[in-house]
Amino acid sequence: LHIRQVKESDRGCYMCQINTGVMKKQLGCIDVHVPPDIIDDGTSSDVTIQEGDNATLICRARGHPMPRIVWRREDGEHLVIKKSPRDSVRVDNISGDTLNLTRIDRKQMGAYLCIASNDVPPAVSKRITLNVNFAPDIKVPNQLLGAPLGTDVIMECFVEAYPNTINYWVKNRGQMILAGLKHHVVEEKKVYKVRMQMMIKQFN
Repeated sequence: LHIRQVKESDRGCYMCQINTGVMKKQLGCIDVHVPPDIIDDGTSSDVTIQEGDNATLICRARGHPMPRIVWRREDGEHLVIKKSPRDSVRVDNISGDTLNLTRIDRKQMGAYLCIASNDVPPAVSKRITLNVNFAPDIKVPNQLLGAPLGTDVIMECFVEAYPNTINYWVKNRGQMILAGLKHHVVEEKKVYKVRMQMMIKQFN
């Protein structure tokens, strides 16, 4: 018996039988290994929550043998599992089709990967982005600066917010400062963090 282009539906036992005076038969079984496949219909899509809320990410997969599912962060940071307000555990990955995150803070924002494998290559993964909304938080390291006349003065401001904010410098609470010959303005963004820097040239 030759089975061409074996499919998952071919899995099972087959019997060869010889009808002679004494009937003889031989049983043979086929186990078809199938690489993992993530089931989109039962798997979480991107999630947006408020800081302090809980979130549950779900990842469903099929294959044979049944795939194992492991969660990890795409950026390589630890997963934070909070058992209580004062007790948390940091781990590289977590096994299981459900990832429960409690009392989420902004540091947990980012992309999470659910990886399904069953020793039949290739393993597959799905990327799920967790967005954490929170109000703007502004930090100014030096609120009062002094400098000699004619020198360059650098001012810095750090903003944390999501969704990202529109940031700009103003003078005397009214006049917006634009980059030009007098002012050099730099803005560096990283996920929910923004570093704003302004250089006032030839301070007078």
